[in-house]
Parts: sequence; C-alpha cells; structure tokens
Amino acid sequence: MKISIDIIERSFRDYVVKTHILDNAEVSLRKCAFFDPSETASEETIYLCRNSEQIDAEKLPYNCNLIFVEPLPDFDSEQLKHVNYLVVAGIPIYRLFNNLLDVFFRYETFDKQLSRLIEKKCSYQELIDLGTKMIEMPVCMINLNYQPVALSAVDVPGDELWKAMQDGYGVAYYDFIQRCEFKTEEMAKSGISKKSAWSELAGNYICVSVLYLNGRAVGSIGMHKWYERKKPFEKATMQLFDYFVSRVSKRIQLLHDIPESRYAPMDMLLIELLDGKEVDKQEVSAMLEKIDLPLNGTFHLAVFYPKEESCRTERLLDYMEMIERLHPGMHCCIYNATIVALHVVSPKDDVRLKKKLLSFLREINYYCIYGLEYNSLLETQKAYKTLEILKTDILTREELECVCYAHNYLIEYAMTVLSKYMDISKLMYPALKTLMEHDAKGKSDLYNVLRTFLYNKCSLKATSDSLFLHRNTLASRIATIKEIVGIDLEDEKTYKQMLFSVFCMDYCEKMGKKVGYFPPEEEGANEN
Repeated sequence: MKISIDIIERSFRDYVVKTHILDNAEVSLRKCAFFDPSETASEETIYLCRNSEQIDAEKLPYNCNLIFVEPLPDFDSEQLKHVNYLVVAGIPIYRLFNNLLDVFFRYETFDKQLSRLIEKKCSYQELIDLGTKMIEMPVCMINLNYQPVALSAVDVPGDELWKAMQDGYGVAYYDFIQRCEFKTEEMAKSGISKKSAWSELAGNYICVSVLYLNGRAVGSIGMHKWYERKKPFEKATMQLFDYFVSRVSKRIQLLHDIPESRYAPMDMLLIELLDGKEVDKQEVSAMLEKIDLPLNGTFHLAVFYPKEESCRTERLLDYMEMIERLHPGMHCCIYNATIVALHVVSPKDDVRLKKKLLSFLREINYYCIYGLEYNSLLETQKAYKTLEILKTDILTREELECVCYAHNYLIEYAMTVLSKYMDISKLMYPALKTLMEHDAKGKSDLYNVLRTFLYNKCSLKATSDSLFLHRNTLASRIATIKEIVGIDLEDEKTYKQMLFSVFCMDYCEKMGKKVGYFPPEEEGANEN
C-alpha cells in the first residue's frame, strides 16, 4: 500500500514544527531511507536527512519527499519550493526512523488485511470495521434505497444523520433524504463521484463517494467528521478514504451483491399519498399509466408488522421484495418503519392473501392488517388511518392472526370512532337498563341470557346450546325477561336497537370501562 507525506505528517504531528507540502503531492511512498547524496532520489521513498548541508536542491526531482531534523544550520527553504518536506524536533533521529518504519508497516498491514477479507468474500460490515480503524473516522455504506449495508459501531454525538443511519435510515426517513445534501443518484447523474462539504442536516463535514458496478451507481460510502466538526477533512484522511473506497469497490466487482434500487417513483408516490400531501392528478395519472396502474379502481391497503420486537429497516427491503414476489398485485413501500402495501385488485383477483405469502409471514413472525376497499388513490391516507386505529385501539395480542381482515372488525372500528366523540356507555336501550336493575336487586343473570339470545338471532336452540341450558328452562327465562321489560323481542326494529346497544356495552367492557346498573351510592362512589 502506498502512503503520502500527508499521512506521515499526521502520524508525527506532535513533533512536526514546519511543513511544506505541494498541492499535487502524490500518494506514492512505499519505503523510507536515510538520504544519500550519491544516489538519485526516488518518488517511492521518503528520505531522512541528518544534515541539510548535504542537500543539493537543484538535483532533487520535483515532488520528492524529505524529513529534516532540527537543528538545521544554513537551511534555505526557498531552494526547496519544488519538493515536499517536514521539519521535526524533539525526537532522536534513529527513533524517528524506527517510528517511520512502524507507520509503513501499519498501513501495509491494513492493506493485507483488506486483501484477505476480499479474497474470502467477507461481509461489508467486516470491511467497514477495518476501514474505520484505518481512516479513524465513522464510515457508513448505503445502497440506493438509502438503507445501511454496513456502518461503524461508534456514535457521533449531535449528528442527526448518523443517528438516522443507526436507526436504519431508508424510506422511513423520507424527510431526511429530501433534506440531505448528498443524494447518491443525483451525484451519479451529475457525474460527481465524490463530494465533501458541510452538512446542515448532520452538523458536521461529510464526504461521500458513489459506488459503481459496471458503470452503474449501486450505492455510496459516507464519512462523517466527529472532531473539529466545522473544519474540512484533512488531506491525509481524504487519501485514506479514497484508498478504502477503491478496495470496497473491488469487493463489489467480485460479488455483485449490492441490492437493486427500490427508490422508485411508485414508492415515493405511495408515501406522499399516505402523508396526505396534495398531488397533481394529471402528473399522477401520467406516472400511473407508465406503470400500468389506474388512479381510480379497487384498492386495499395492507400493513405488515412484526409480532415481536421491531426489526431494523435494512431487513424490511428484503421482506418487501418477497411480499411483492409472492403477491404480484401488491406495491410496497416503507412508511413509519413498517411495510405498507397497496393492493390493486383486478376483476379476477381474490382479496384474500395468497397461501405462499401467509407461509412467508409465519416464517418471519409477522402479521398483516388488511384494509377495507376504497376506489381512489387520493383516499389512501384515510384508508391508512383506519388500519392505525385497528392496530392501536382494537386488536389485542391474543387476537393476532397471520392476517387480520378489517371487515371482520367493522363494529369494533365503528364503536372506536364513535367513542372519540361521545360516551357510548350511555347508549343503553331502556329495556336493557331495566333488566340490569332487576339483576342487581335479585342477583340474577337475565341480562346475559338476553344478550346471548340477541346475538343468536332470537333462536332458542342456538341460545340453549351457547348457555348449556335446557330449552324449556331457557323459554321460561325469556318469558320472564319479556314480562320484566314489557316489550316484544321479535319486533325487528326493537331487536336491532337492542342488539346495537349490546354491542356498545360489550365494547365498553372490552375497553375496561365499567358499564351496567349500579345502586345510587355505588354509582356516586364510582364517579369519585
């Protein structure tokens, strides 16, 4: 591995008292030696000079590299403007030479370690871990979906962009991606392979290099400055970063294993629709036409959640692609760190999820909430809010199946929405209240008998089976109920009103709200 006089200067910073390095100084050094005026200076060697009087400046080739040790009698810097040199003090010359050998050995060791990792087809994380030690800066590698492939296992305090990288970044951080000054695809399209600049988003300097495969951008590597954050990167750091990027690029050419881009127009459109942003119908229609999708049709939203702990965003990309492969009618994106799918239902399509997709969800321990039908993409945000209510307010862990269809929870959904505007425990049909009062005074359970009777469509057989009662006993109790409440249970309108009221009471109990009849003193105590 070749190094530069800039890298050597950084290694001996505590001893360097004067520096003269040309702007076009090259990364060309492979060894060090004591200067011998009888030999021709090589561009691959940095020379240690014990006495400046032995230097014939006119014979030194342009851009050669020297180190002088103080004191320096008759040192004429004007004659050495065409060469690179360092002046060091406070260290014996032979100790300096040994330390110089250590520097070459250190970077040669890094080079061999990187070569071994590439030969054994290592993970990108192993490369990034080694590169972090070599460059001495936090480094992150992302694909075109803005999802980390690998990143340094360090924190960069105050750097919000690095924090987002640690959290998985990706389309879930769409706002960050829009604000970021380093967009991989934009750099590639503009022919910019490397960009180093101050980042307002990160709060420090960042350097980003685009990674290519067969002339096509496939990702990028970013370096974040974690000290003296308002100053640009040193030249030595940039040289080491460039070398490291070249080795990672070699790894990419060998294995071709960087994922294809998911940062597609459909993903972005779906995210904007979920956000409720206003979209131009004509522009959207034109884009949808290109990908053979209608603006108006039959749509369902599906959201995929892990049953256990949340997974990092980089795994979601693989899950997303598998979902689309197993269910071709679905178009996925990552939204709020979860997978959201738009299911475009064709006339011959079945709205129920396919068996292979169900098997995959069981395998990764995920479940899906499948939404209600809607007929315009502009209603996507409303459809998503329905699924959010189902997840947060209705579905319990015990009820989680591989797929939870929203149409199976219509009553609970309606009750949840209604309860946000009024106290639905007050929606009690008078006859039910009368029956509850009777139960409370006589310590009977006639309300539960009536509730089950209503749920079973006033069928004596079905109700007797549910309550494990003899049919004659049940008939006697129903007669008693009719006598107490004084109404005809077979009247259709009365039946519907009472059934709705029972739904409200059941919902309140499920949500932990006490309902029923309480004696005045108990009711007052309960309110206090």
